[in-house]
Amino acid sequence: MALLNINGYRSMKNIFSKEIVSLISDIPNIYLEHDKTLKYHNSKHILDFIDKLINTEYINKIHEEDIYFFLLAVVYHDSVYNVFSVNNNNEGRSADLFCNSKHFYKLLEFVGKDYDLVKGYIDGLILSTKFGAEHNTIDKKVMHDIDYSGFANPCRFRYLQTQFNVIDEFLIPWDRNLIDIIPKRIEFLSNINKTKIYYFDDVFSEEVAHDNINFEIDFWNNYKG
Repeated sequence: MALLNINGYRSMKNIFSKEIVSLISDIPNIYLEHDKTLKYHNSKHILDFIDKLINTEYINKIHEEDIYFFLLAVVYHDSVYNVFSVNNNNEGRSADLFCNSKHFYKLLEFVGKDYDLVKGYIDGLILSTKFGAEHNTIDKKVMHDIDYSGFANPCRFRYLQTQFNVIDEFLIPWDRNLIDIIPKRIEFLSNINKTKIYYFDDVFSEEVAHDNINFEIDFWNNYKG
């Protein structure tokens, strides 16, 4: 069932198609500063996220008429990213940034009286990318699975390349030593490894993900600096 059920909503899909093109075109601007300093949480991550959404079975799990709303959450979910964020609230601040964006005000023109419903949907998706968040809808589960898809990369080299890009964000420009963050990294990976990572089994391999994580944990446990 679509998020909204209002008269004339189906006729708005063509407008949404134009807005999707505009939204994707704006990704380099939204992530301009990220692209300068972050090796993973940048515009490439967002474009990769969208690619995995539209070119896998996940696209069929999102109601057609909600795709634009879903993409708004995808584009903005890492729009604020600071590894030393107070209370680790990057997701909340990203949701706030969306609410002050031109795309948000444009959205108001479309949804009118359903503003609270749509805003709640998008905020919920953004907040669902926080580690340990509850994923109580199909859409949140899709959001989570794609955001964690890097763990299931079948190419071990590319898996490590991706994870090292994430780790780099904790080192530069913070002038920290790699050896100092290894314990937290192992703790993070170990917590993920205790759970079933993906809600849906038809796209990303749970087995590959856990094999990659175990390999990385062993790597860090044997790292001598």
